[in-house]
Amino acid sequence: MILILLGTGSLGYGQNCLQLKEGQTLTNTTSSWVNTLIADKKFQKANEEGRAKLVESFNQDLLSGKVKGFGGVPCDFVVKNARQEGNQESVDLTLGPFAFPIECRNDTLWLWRNKGIKDIKVNDATPATHPSGWSAYDAYTPSEKTIGMLTQGASVIPNNLKVGDQLPVYEDIIVSFPASWTQEIKRKVADGYRTVTSTERGWVSGVDSRDGQYYAGLGTKTTTSLERTFKTISANVNVEVSASTYIMHHVFATVTRSEELKMGKKTYTTWVIESENWSKNTEITDYKSENEQLNALLGAEEARYRQMVDKKFRKMGLTTDKGYVIEYVTEWFVPGIGIVKMETVDMHGVITARSETTQIK
Repeated sequence: MILILLGTGSLGYGQNCLQLKEGQTLTNTTSSWVNTLIADKKFQKANEEGRAKLVESFNQDLLSGKVKGFGGVPCDFVVKNARQEGNQESVDLTLGPFAFPIECRNDTLWLWRNKGIKDIKVNDATPATHPSGWSAYDAYTPSEKTIGMLTQGASVIPNNLKVGDQLPVYEDIIVSFPASWTQEIKRKVADGYRTVTSTERGWVSGVDSRDGQYYAGLGTKTTTSLERTFKTISANVNVEVSASTYIMHHVFATVTRSEELKMGKKTYTTWVIESENWSKNTEITDYKSENEQLNALLGAEEARYRQMVDKKFRKMGLTTDKGYVIEYVTEWFVPGIGIVKMETVDMHGVITARSETTQIK
């Protein structure tokens, strides 16, 4: 979230584009919170009015610091690498080793977090081998492992805005490479029926088939029934899991009003943009073995599990009927500078993130 917010500085072209200069520093504070209300039984059982009051109180505690969040520490972003190519100008907004390209094309800002397709890497560790041939399990060689790929779109915002303007959607696609392993899996399955006969002594009654006479009294009763039989099947199964995330930003993005915002000693005119973020995670698990019956059984179990999770998430109000998580986003945009303030609210109305540039120098 921090990178998304702070990658939205700008550079200027024409009248308003170039407002950030080489070497300038933008001080920004970003905080995020987890909505713990959804796990509260009081919240779950409350009606709509009761939930609204609980959300209002939770947000007040959150903003006052009573509810602890993540981040909240000011960071300085430095403007570097000012450059011009034809009618396009750009700079990088940098934080340590990270650089976020910012472009101006015909007085319109293109606010990037990453350009192109990027590898997703994590630190990996491999056991080192001792020269004498024995394995030194306490020694590891650091390395990087690529676990997936991502592409992130640019937020495109014209400097010349007015109330009612709508902005285009931009998208993120994140894909993890399949992870697989082999394990022995056993399942008990029905394989037929057997006839079970039981005899017991007690009170019996009925009509004698030989003479048609009714009888009743103590005697022996024999009953016959069918009983399911089961068998255990097992196999070494290759389990493969793959996952992806799709995010749409600036859904229904509309300029709703203009506000004055003070950063440091200077007051700026901002355009307030309200929009929605839609995100959806997809995870697929495949099972492959020589036993087709076991493959089908495991596939059916996986489908039932996914349906159960989806139903629970919808019931808790975490996702829509189509499985999307929706966040409501408010952004404050300064022409030639970019997004200087942002707030996101979840589907229950709980604030989940806030970011604000407090000064530019």
